[in-house]
Amino acid sequence: MTYRLPDKQPGETIKGLYIDFVNLFLTGETISSATITASDPTVMQNMQISGTRVSWDATGGIAGEGVIFAVAATGNQGSIRDAEALMMIVSS
Repeated sequence: MTYRLPDKQPGETIKGLYIDFVNLFLTGETISSATITASDPTVMQNMQISGTRVSWDATGGIAGEGVIFAVAATGNQGSIRDAEALMMIVSS
């Protein structure tokens, strides 16, 4: 599944971006571990897990670049799910 995140400018920091796996996990299942791999790792900061959400902040980047965040989440009942999110870095 691919999500489209809001565009950002290189000088902006967007806090609290997230993917919610609630509809991808079993009822009552929560995330026990997660990883995020960004196509530009300098953009991603501060990953956090809360319930069925994986969240992070985005900062910096190069204008004209598309950053893909690949998120892998493992649930406490054994589900393993992947999702991607695309963010475009736009010029000011």
